[in-house]
Amino acid sequence: TRPVATSQPRSTLGSVKIETNVPGVIVYLDGRYLGVGNNLYADIAPGTHSIRLSKDSYQDWTGNVAVSERSTSRIKVNLNSIESTSGSSSSSRGQADFISSAQKEYDIGNYAGAVENYTKGLLLDSGNPEAYLGRGSSYAKLGEKSKAIADLSQGAKLFENKGNYNKAVLCYSQILNLTPEDQNYLYSRGQDYVHTGDYDKAITDLKKVTEQNPKFLNGFTELGNAQYGAKDYKGAAESYTKARKLSPNSRQIYVKLALVYTALQNKSEAKKNYEKFKELTTLADRETMKDDPEWIKVLKFLGES
Repeated sequence: TRPVATSQPRSTLGSVKIETNVPGVIVYLDGRYLGVGNNLYADIAPGTHSIRLSKDSYQDWTGNVAVSERSTSRIKVNLNSIESTSGSSSSSRGQADFISSAQKEYDIGNYAGAVENYTKGLLLDSGNPEAYLGRGSSYAKLGEKSKAIADLSQGAKLFENKGNYNKAVLCYSQILNLTPEDQNYLYSRGQDYVHTGDYDKAITDLKKVTEQNPKFLNGFTELGNAQYGAKDYKGAAESYTKARKLSPNSRQIYVKLALVYTALQNKSEAKKNYEKFKELTTLADRETMKDDPEWIKVLKFLGES
């Protein structure tokens, strides 16, 4: 789970306890994924926040919660099953029909009508990322920022699960139009740009992320991955080295440093990082990598069997 981004001292933060009638509910705070289930969620900045609860086969619930310093706000919600909320008109039409109607309404500028049809479609199948993308785009046009971000974020995750990273990038780009420079969404879009091979765009996003948060381990690691993909091996070495300083016992970082120094033909640094990797792993760990073509390059460069 992503932590709630806040620079406030922990002593001034509050918490929210979620209680629902069904287990496994996905919780979103201000459009960002917070966690799953009936839990206490801590380290939340004081103020009013939007909450969205979502679960397959149940109608989403949205509302607001006021969080105070050093106190716990409670939310009790009974989610309604789709079967009890969908009317006869929904049951007689397929999801594709509703999505098609929604797109037509969107195209003529009837964004409220588009939201209505996308919602009916989602009642029939809550796992359709295209519907979340469409409804999120419609909410954005209506100026309903928090709902737009929640839907677009959900759509992005579903697209990622299906391996459709281009569409996930589209979702994150729309979110960033609503909340520019947001560290969490810049990082997520940067990751997806790496998957699509758009390394220059990934580098742009991930550099912003690491500039905002110079102690973000995953940010530097992913930036190094983007630079490695772009064949900027010197830049990748710098990023991985910063990641190593933040997590000196991460064996995966030593793998990446060995790879990048092999690409730079720097045998002494490649050997140093390879030896550190060996120190932190077992033979069984190393056996799992023996067929990796990139790792084979390192072994051949160092003369290792």
